[in-house]
Amino acid sequence: MEGLDVLAALKGTDKVLLDTVMQPEVLEQQMQQINDIYFKVFDELYDIIREGDEMAFCYFSSWAPGKMSKLQSDISTMISEDDYRRFVQPFIREQCQKIDYTLYHLDGVGAMHHLPALLEIEELNAIQWTPGVGEPQGGSPKWYDLYKKILAGGKSIMACWVTLDELKPLLDNIGADGVHLEMDFHNEREVEQAMRMVEEYSSSSSDVSPKDLSKEEAAATKQETIVVKDSAAAGNEALKPLFNAIVDGKLEPAVEVTKKAIAEGVQPQEIINNYMIKAMGEVGQRFQDGKAFVPQLLMAGRAMKGALELLKPLLQGSASTTIGKVVIGTVKGDLHDIGKNLVASMLEGCGFEVINIGIDVSCDKFVEEVKKNKADILCMSALLTTTMTYMQEVINALEAAGIRHQVKVMIGGAPVSQGFADEIGADGYSDNANTAVAVAKELMGLHQ
Repeated sequence: MEGLDVLAALKGTDKVLLDTVMQPEVLEQQMQQINDIYFKVFDELYDIIREGDEMAFCYFSSWAPGKMSKLQSDISTMISEDDYRRFVQPFIREQCQKIDYTLYHLDGVGAMHHLPALLEIEELNAIQWTPGVGEPQGGSPKWYDLYKKILAGGKSIMACWVTLDELKPLLDNIGADGVHLEMDFHNEREVEQAMRMVEEYSSSSSDVSPKDLSKEEAAATKQETIVVKDSAAAGNEALKPLFNAIVDGKLEPAVEVTKKAIAEGVQPQEIINNYMIKAMGEVGQRFQDGKAFVPQLLMAGRAMKGALELLKPLLQGSASTTIGKVVIGTVKGDLHDIGKNLVASMLEGCGFEVINIGIDVSCDKFVEEVKKNKADILCMSALLTTTMTYMQEVINALEAAGIRHQVKVMIGGAPVSQGFADEIGADGYSDNANTAVAVAKELMGLHQ
């Protein structure tokens, strides 16, 4: 690993994403530190593992006649194109300049919007495409246009998990020049078939020219500027800055406006319903539309929570303070929490009372918290295919405890699908934080 992914492992993903907004200069300095250490470690390891002047990465099925590196920034699926150009691109470029042969691991459809920035790095040699969970593998026609753009940008491509049936159509569409294939075979006959197909193509058969995609076209998809709305709801003019502060992710202004509103006797429910909930709804919609990214969602949640803390003492004992009570956690064996935390923030910002019980949560703990808090909804998250099956065990535990009928169960996470939710008997499923709110409200019988 390298770059921003290393920093996320050291500091935590949430912290790194917040740093892109709160202390970008510090983040740049830390990225440079990581790069400096990376080169030192790389040279030491190269001397140990090289065969003469050759080097290979077995995991990426790649070989080079000299120093080679696999580069990546998987966390960058959660940041904007502008932030990618600031916090990732310069350090990837430096690695490409110092290492002779470089292969970038482009992981998942969420990373595709950074392709123009990658193609701007002249020294980068190749891009490996990994489609991700729930997507067809590398030989699918769905990726032909992506491969053509990469080849037109002057880079080689690595298409992964191409089947024998997909091989000829793939090469017919994108040519063979600069194309690297990773395939699995069941027997020697299949290998011979594939080799015969490949031999039909020569470098002259490629109809893709680096001139096909200009730098201007490659950079044309830069992030559109997000304009903060001047107002969210009719009503108290003095409270409109609260909506803007939450949407803009500014904690201090959100707190100050809320303090002033409390002092002037504005009802807490008016502040929550007309400004906080609508602000979080606006941020969620922007996130869903691709106009805001995870850092903006985290900043908005932070601002909203800061303001909400001032109102909680005024709301105690009121039955109308929340629209429902939610217990949320990541299942046993899984230590991922950023998606879960985003869902928790959005639910809380939209009027739910949320009890976040963390990561690696056992069946007994889920059952205990549902009982103790008299939860209306239980939300479970998993990022690993190996842990998602534990969700079924939790539902079984709720049934064994005799409380399954008392609580709605929602599930989510990268490997989870609506089909899986139906299979295990969950009541709801969502693939992102914004629609999770809509599903939760529906489960509560509330109309959007």
